[in-house]
Order: sequence, then structure tokens, then C-alpha cells
Amino acid sequence: MDVLLNKFYNDVKATEWDYKVENINDIYKLPLHIRDEMINDFSMYNRLTEIESIDYWSSSINWVYVYNNICFIPLDKCASTYYKKLFSDLGWHEIPLGDVPDDYYMISCIINPMKKYMKGLTEYIYYNNLHNSDSYNILINTLLIPDHHTIPYTNTLGSYVKKIDFIPMDIMSDNEVKISLMKRFKSSGYKATLPLDDQRIHVSSSEKLEIYKDVINSVTNDRERLAFIYTMFCNDLALYRNVVENWSG
Repeated sequence: MDVLLNKFYNDVKATEWDYKVENINDIYKLPLHIRDEMINDFSMYNRLTEIESIDYWSSSINWVYVYNNICFIPLDKCASTYYKKLFSDLGWHEIPLGDVPDDYYMISCIINPMKKYMKGLTEYIYYNNLHNSDSYNILINTLLIPDHHTIPYTNTLGSYVKKIDFIPMDIMSDNEVKISLMKRFKSSGYKATLPLDDQRIHVSSSEKLEIYKDVINSVTNDRERLAFIYTMFCNDLALYRNVVENWSG
């Protein structure tokens, strides 16, 4: 069932509409006068466009930090927990991505997409205690996109990727990342001092590192699964390569 389309129909239908709508095919089976009313009176195509748009979902599920005319977008497995706390402590405001004005300077940090995926899969396994499950070997060899930590950047951000100045944080030290952030903030009229030599909030345990090794082995040793993963992350890989090749520090 297309849950959102079903909800839209149930929200707008008149009491005399004795029809069941579970997916788009059911819409085309409705009497013409009902379809016309849904289109003309209830903006059905506007709602369908929203449902089918990555940007619509991206603008509502992604929360970002803004200050003056700058927007920082935290991304999973890219020190997001640390930077959320840092910018919150600095007085930045947390708002939905869709509420950011078009003229704001957008910036974010990313790492190699395949590394991000492996780390995300590791996190899912570790915090759901799957590594202590009798089905661990089956799970680690079959999981693809179990939660938000493993979703590709380009699916998370949609067309927003074209507006964002990305910092490839995995090719530099933590201090270098912050220096790059301060440099870009200054260019946008905001003079910030970010703490250098800070301790990371999350440091991987030996147990988590073992799971990470298992994940790498399970993914790289299964050619069919690896092909599926590259199919999902090919746009991310192109994005990351472009960021790295054009990186000027």
C-alpha cells in the first residue's frame, strides 16, 4: 500500500465516495468526476509531487544549524554528534533544512561514501547488539540499508548537494577540518573560534573495531552484494571524488 496516497485520499474523500484507494492504480480506476475533484479542488498532483520528491523529504527530516547567513549540515558518521553539540554550545539555532533561506551559505563535512557505509553498518550492528546474536553471520552477510546511518548522501540531501560546500574531513586531521571551517565562516562574515585539540565524543571500542573488520570482509568478499552497494552509492562516489579533486584547503 502507498500509505501517504491512501491517507491523502481518505482525508479528502466525500462521504458518498465508496471506493478504496491503496495505490496510484486505484486512482485511475475512480470515476472521472472524482478524479477531477481531487485534482482541481484538492491539488492531488501537488501532493503526489511532494511524495515523489527527495527534496521534500530531505527538507523535513534533516535538521541543521544556522547562524547569521551560514548553515552547517551535520551528516551521519561524519562527526555529526560532535558538531551538533559544538554549534549548539556556540548559540547556533537548530532548524529543518527546508526552513533555511535560499541565500544562506551551506557547508558540511563528508567522508568517503564506502567508509561511511561500512561505519554505518557497524553502528547498526553494534548498538542493536546483533554481534551477540546467533544469526550474526547471516545478518552481517545480508544487511544492506538497515537505518539512516547507511543511506547515501545524495539520497539524504537530494538537490541540496549542489548548494553545499563540502569538506572532505577524512583526508585531514580534526584540527585541519576546524581550521577549514573557520576559514569559510570568515569568508561569509562570521569570525568564529573553534576549539582545537578537542577530544572526540565517540571513540571506537575494540569490540566495535572487530565488527568493522567483519563488515569490510563480508561486503568485499561478496561480488553480487558489492555490486548492489555500488549501484546505490555510485552518485555519492562521484560527488566525493569531485570534492577531493577540487579541494583547496
